[in-house]
Amino acid sequence: MTLDESVFTQIDKSVCAKIKLGNGELVEASGKGTISIKTNEGTRHIRDVLLVPSLDQSLLSVGKMSTF
Repeated sequence: MTLDESVFTQIDKSVCAKIKLGNGELVEASGKGTISIKTNEGTRHIRDVLLVPSLDQSLLSVGKMSTF
């Protein structure tokens, strides 16, 4: 999940979802798409990332990164 729409290389803004955070707070996603992250091994493309403008910071699943 990210709050920064500018990191998306592709985004579907028709996707809306409610997500319950670890602290119990409900936040709303206003899109889903693909982002690119530069790593030491090159650029990684991560699909199915949610756009959640109300977040304070982006959250990345370790499981998403370990599939590469």
